This record gives sequence, structure tokens and C-alpha cells, in this order.
Amino acid sequence: MAIEIKKIYEKIHTFDVKLLAGNGGMNRYARWYHTVESLEISTFLKGNEIVFITGVATKNSKELFELIKSVHEHHASALVINLGPYIESIPDSVIDFCNAKDFPLFVVPWHIHMADIMRSISTLLAESENATDKSELSQALTKAVLEPESEEIYQNWLLSLGFGINNTLQVAIAESDDIGLLPIPHGCSVVKLNINSKNAFVLCGFGRGELRDFCREYSKKGMIVCVGRSVDSVTHLYKSYSNASMLFADRKVFPDYKQGIIFEDTGIFGLAMSISDRTITDTFYRETLGILRKYDERNKCNCCEALKAYLMNNCSIKMASEKTGLHKNTILNRIHKVEELLDGSMSNMMFKCRLTTAFVIEELIKNNKNS
Repeated sequence: MAIEIKKIYEKIHTFDVKLLAGNGGMNRYARWYHTVESLEISTFLKGNEIVFITGVATKNSKELFELIKSVHEHHASALVINLGPYIESIPDSVIDFCNAKDFPLFVVPWHIHMADIMRSISTLLAESENATDKSELSQALTKAVLEPESEEIYQNWLLSLGFGINNTLQVAIAESDDIGLLPIPHGCSVVKLNINSKNAFVLCGFGRGELRDFCREYSKKGMIVCVGRSVDSVTHLYKSYSNASMLFADRKVFPDYKQGIIFEDTGIFGLAMSISDRTITDTFYRETLGILRKYDERNKCNCCEALKAYLMNNCSIKMASEKTGLHKNTILNRIHKVEELLDGSMSNMMFKCRLTTAFVIEELIKNNKNS
């Protein structure tokens, strides 16, 4: 997963890489590398990276110093600066800062290809990942999920295993426990959790696109995976697990659930599912769609079906008519009845949003009754 900077230095010093400052931080851990040339790019760091800088976008030593400060503030593990046409030498202010912060600063001459150094680091990290005690790592992450209040215990445990606690993480719950056998994107990893009766996994380092590709590949095997919200710290991992469990339990409310479900893609469904107090959603439903369902039952009408077709077809009377087989005037009359019963207007966006949400809640209620 990650490896100490001093071990990485042992590997790359043959490229004429030299330690210039920050010797006190050589026991830091790095899990990946990133090229950063501007303050904006530095904000993309997730923590525990080795940062490479050529200086192509810095105009003077002041800008370089601000960039290095930002890189440090975003929890990078170490810094490699390419000395050459853009940065001829390292200012004393940078050296003093790195020493004060125990932030390892390495320099490498311009004629050395940075890509070769990065490749060497990548290989070392991959070897480190393979050597990590997966069983112990699984236990530590399981503790983070099931006992989030034991923060000091599992954080120290994870750090001792070289696992960066400030990573992009998600919990996935799947129909099968062979999720870890699928191809894993470069720089990412999957760890099985020890949770009885659930095939739960921690996904490490996955971006949104990689998550979608991963779910798609899993669906090709005829199996479903539900991914909880992304978190940026292991201390919030239990929240992602809660989301994933909820999605898996209610997966059948999603028309395309067999393609896999990612919490950030669920929109209003995910929002409704996240309301833990069911009396709120039940009351909301009774005071909206519940009223219409009772009216339909008493009058042997189908205002709800006409309304749903109307809302789900971009509020088009024509399309709702084609969808339901009802005459356009019938659709229009039933929409007016809905407005009358609920004291609202379809010209009001919030009213339409309220009704759409009620249909989402109804789907969740039906699914809970059937499960």
C-alpha cells in the first residue's frame, strides 16, 4: 500500500537523486507520486504522495516557496525538484522550511529522466503492496468500519502497516466475494473486510471513472456491486459502509441496478435513503402521494399514474398521453385534480420536486415491504 521514504530513497538514489533537506521526515510513508507545477494542481493531492516539480510554471523563488508550502499543507510525503533551466538552485527559505517541517526535499539534475524515477517508485510501491499483510490490514479496516470511535487504535495500526489514513476510500458490497479477483486499476487496491454475512470490500485510490469501469466489469460477470460514498479519511469509512449497505438492501429500486450502483450517482434516491428517521419520509409520503392514492382508491381513478407519467416525461402532456394510452385531455384533467387536492401548481418547480420525491419514497417503501 505504502512504503517509507527512506526505503524509496535507497531505490532511487542511483538516479543521482540527493537529499537536500528534511532528513527528520524520512520515516514518512508514501503511497504514490504526483507531478505538481501550480498551486491549483497542489489542491488535487490526496495525501501521502511524493511530489515532483520541474518549475516550468513558477516565475521566481517566491512562487516556488508558496507552491512547496501548499504541497506540504496538502499532506504530501516528500518532494523531488528537478534542477535545470526553470529552477537553477534551491532558495535557503525552501531549505529552512523543509528542515523545520521534517519534509524530505530531494533534488535531481536535469539530464536525469523523471519518468525513470517514477517508474522505479511505481515498481517499489507495487512490490510493497503485494508484501502487505492483507489479513492484518483487513482486520484494521474492519475495526475502522465497525468501531469508528476506536480511532487511535486503528489509525496507529494502519500507519504501522504503511496504509495512509488520508486516502480516497469507498466501501463496496457485492453479491460475491470474488470482487478482488477482477483486474484492479493501476494505483488502486481492494481489501476484503471481515464482516459476517456480507461481501464487503474497501476500495482504495479509485476515482469516479475508475469506479464506474470497475462496476461495469463486475456486472459483466452477472453480479452486482454497490459502492458507498467516497470519503477522504479512514475515520469516515463507516459512513461509506452505511451507504453501501443501504444501496445493496434497496438495489432493486434502481432500474439499471445490475450495472452496479455508486452512491454519488444516485441523486435524489441516495438523498432519500440517507434519511435515518423513517417517520420523516413516511409523513412526507402520506401528505403528498398518500393523499392521491386514497383519492384514486375511493374514486376508482388513476391520477397517480397520470402524474407519474407526466413528471417522468419532462412534464409533457403529449408524452404522458402516449405513455399511458390516455387522452391528452384526460391527462390534463387529472393533473388539475392533483393540483387541487394538494393545493399546488405545476408551474411551481418546488411543487413538482415535492411530487417527484414522493414517488422515490414510494419505491423505497415498496422495496422494504417486499424484502
